[in-house]
Amino acid sequence: MKKQQPTGENGHQPDINWLFSYQPNENDPRTTILLAEDNKDVAVYTRTIFNTDRYHLIYCHNGMEALEMAGKYLPDIVISDVIMPGMNGLDLCKKIKTSPLLSHVPVILISAKTEYEDYIEGLKHGADAYIRKPFQAEELLVRVENLIRSRELLKEKYHRAVVKEERNDTDDNVNVDFLRHVTDIIYREMKNPDFSSGKLAQELAISVSQLNKKLNAATGYPASTYILQVKLSHAKKILTSHNKTIGEVAAECGVYDVNYFSRVFKKQTGVTPTQYKRLPNG
Repeated sequence: MKKQQPTGENGHQPDINWLFSYQPNENDPRTTILLAEDNKDVAVYTRTIFNTDRYHLIYCHNGMEALEMAGKYLPDIVISDVIMPGMNGLDLCKKIKTSPLLSHVPVILISAKTEYEDYIEGLKHGADAYIRKPFQAEELLVRVENLIRSRELLKEKYHRAVVKEERNDTDDNVNVDFLRHVTDIIYREMKNPDFSSGKLAQELAISVSQLNKKLNAATGYPASTYILQVKLSHAKKILTSHNKTIGEVAAECGVYDVNYFSRVFKKQTGVTPTQYKRLPNG
């Protein structure tokens, strides 16, 4: 039976709670959008713009709720009204963009304030896009799609900047700062066979779920895979610069099962550690 839309006491004002989710499913492959909007009509209109096969919207009514939900669920993108009770959209955007955990999340501000100065103020607070009300559905959808596409293109760039230690114009980016911090911890614990994504998350004072989402957004890898990538990067450096046995290299990376190390190395690189050592760059 089709779910009927409930109405308020006056028979006209809809209860929009039934339209939205208030938390995402971690295994949901769709793009998660966090919508912060205190105007129910605008919220309902925004909800209709996005195809539910591709996008999952979670909803809140104000900036304070949005900041709490963003920290808990790490959405792929935030769409926020500027004028809201409590924390406004400008302050929400600034807090997201200055948070090591949330800085990678694109923010679109929507506002009835249409003066050029208002637009510039939004950009100064870190907004990735500033859309004036009333807005067209196509404009918002295109902005979201472009920002998501840009994030995907940056993943490999951030990964190269940290794991391969290539200096480039992303070096001052707060996302790279976060990745460098994560990578420093992994290197510090490199020889520890018990080091895991759980222990990494504990040291960063965040949950494993938050860590996985943050690293996935920045590099395309969950925490366990990212740790392995850093270890294998370290192994490659040793293989090409030191005269050590494969067992010694594995131990340097915190792996004490040489056969397992060789299997993982070959799976990731296409060659065994011994073969890699004999390559022209070895």
